[in-house]
Amino acid sequence: MVLRRLAAEKLARAGQELGARGARLAALSPDAVLARGYSITEDAETGKVLRAAADTAVDRALRVRLSSGSLRARVEEVRR
Repeated sequence: MVLRRLAAEKLARAGQELGARGARLAALSPDAVLARGYSITEDAETGKVLRAAADTAVDRALRVRLSSGSLRARVEEVRR
C-alpha cells in the first residue's frame, strides 16, 4: 500500500511539472509572442528574419507576420 501511494504521489508531481513546463513552452511560442502584439518581419525575397535595421535597405520588400494575417511593406528609410 505504501509503495502504491508513493508511486501515485510521484506520478502526480511529475504530471504537475510537465503541465508547468508545457505552459512555459506555450508562452514562448512564436504564436503567443505575436498574440501579445509583436510581429515577425522578414525580407520578402530571402525569407530571412530581420533582427536589426542594418539587416535591410531602402526599397527592400518586407513581409510582416502578425497574430492575425500578414502585411507586405517596402522600406522607406533605415535608421541604424
